[in-house]
Amino acid sequence: MSTKTVHSRFNKNIGDTVEGHRIIEKTVIAQPVKSFDPEKCRDGIYDYLVEVAPIVVKLTPKRGSDSDSIRATPEEMGGRVIRRVKN
Repeated sequence: MSTKTVHSRFNKNIGDTVEGHRIIEKTVIAQPVKSFDPEKCRDGIYDYLVEVAPIVVKLTPKRGSDSDSIRATPEEMGGRVIRRVKN
């Protein structure tokens, strides 16, 4: 199981979920400040180490031939030249 760090302003406990992942470790970055003065009041800032399921990548077969496709040169295209038109 791999992990990643999630930065949040919500106070969660170990074992809870944040962003759909289970928290395995909690670090307090900034303590919350409680005050009757709204200008001095501040939420806490927390970092959570969460478990992330490994990503399974499904390989899809290439369309067409089995050989590696390489961009054709102008000589292989029969001498035709593709030009861009400027507006």
